[in-house]
Amino acid sequence: APGLADGQRWVVIGVGLNVQPGAAVPGSAWLPSPAPSLGEVWGWLVPALLQAIQAFERHGFAPLQTPALEYLEVLAGKYGDEGDKLLYRFQDRGERHVALRYDLTVPLARVVAQHRGVLQMPFRRYQIAPVWRADRPQRGRFREFYQCDADIAGVDSAMADAEVLTTGLGVLRALGVEGARLHLNHRDVLFGLLEAEGVTDRAMQIACIRAIDKLDKESPTKVRAEMLAHTSHAEATIDAVLDIFLAGHDVRALRARVGERVGA
Repeated sequence: APGLADGQRWVVIGVGLNVQPGAAVPGSAWLPSPAPSLGEVWGWLVPALLQAIQAFERHGFAPLQTPALEYLEVLAGKYGDEGDKLLYRFQDRGERHVALRYDLTVPLARVVAQHRGVLQMPFRRYQIAPVWRADRPQRGRFREFYQCDADIAGVDSAMADAEVLTTGLGVLRALGVEGARLHLNHRDVLFGLLEAEGVTDRAMQIACIRAIDKLDKESPTKVRAEMLAHTSHAEATIDAVLDIFLAGHDVRALRARVGERVGA
């Protein structure tokens, strides 16, 4: 982020929720069916946001608001090629290159870098605010929606991970959501699984992970084709990698599988 010295980095650990207020909200445990009107949605949303705010503050997080506009250099290059295409970017009247906020994490990193001599670390903040994506509106995709984030900056610790996970569960429980399940996504674990299957080059590992991230949107056939196109590995290796993420192995099964591959 701008303001950081060479080789210096801030660690940001967080949890986030997305909310899309609008008339076409499907029925759920939170909202009545059929789809409510916009007024009814906001009538539910405002008390729910208050519940979320109280839950964040019970866990020691303070509020932070960042501008809707950021300098383009702050946001560009932070979300990969596909993310960069979804930035609303333009020149303002002062001919400065700016963009609408894409998420809440990169602006947080900018704030931490800009005020690193003032903020007390670790810095714990939550933010509930709209973000914008230059996307084609369709089911599950919106040009404007709310994100609800809680992050801890300035500490590199598994305890911080545990704190934000506990906070996320606390917010869901405050909203009346029962039976919530946490899905953990840790790149070091993913790198280890890929290495166990013979994918050791870091660039190829990242290409595989980017393809695998699309499994909830694309068919396994398309994901497999992308992995083959961006790596030099044999089809058998790619099939073995893909099988890990399609089979839904639990932690014990994954540990046993990795042990078999590395001879542990």
